[in-house]
Amino acid sequence: MKFNSNRTKRLAFDEVAVSYDSARPSFSRKIVADLTAQANLKPGSSVLEVGSGTGQLTLALLREGLLVTALEPGDALREKLIENTRGRENILVRPEFLEEFADGNAPFDAIISANAWQWIDPAVGYSHAAKLLRPRGALGVLWNFPVISDLRLQERLNKEVFQKSGLILCRRMILWNAFERLHARVG
Repeated sequence: MKFNSNRTKRLAFDEVAVSYDSARPSFSRKIVADLTAQANLKPGSSVLEVGSGTGQLTLALLREGLLVTALEPGDALREKLIENTRGRENILVRPEFLEEFADGNAPFDAIISANAWQWIDPAVGYSHAAKLLRPRGALGVLWNFPVISDLRLQERLNKEVFQKSGLILCRRMILWNAFERLHARVG
């Protein structure tokens, strides 16, 4: 996924929080199981979720018994996230952007971001994440895209729309321990 260098729209989904909540797909149990296995997370592990939105991944992380600190800077998205997680234990919802987040609960076992990491300033995001992780902690970054069953149509869209803009469409992307050396230098 390409970083979005125009940060002025990073709260754009906050304007349509209810529609976002009903339209944004959640993540399958298999993806969440792979995510937790790759990051070596167990019930009780601490996770910082970046750009939680209205909780499409948050709820699945809570079902796994993880302790989630959810960062959602958008007021309307955060309100919907709180509504969607009401009555759940092991969640703390915070209003910060990752770049400004400083917390006494760090270090975390993992930092996970679903459909939001492209809004993080790359000059700050990875090094700041490394400071917030335990040694050998994991960074999980994933996106979900609609899968078009007509392969020819998918290929045509990729060629005509995404390649022209310099963006290559990938259906899912998961990065694990991608910056272990950086973490070792910072931590």
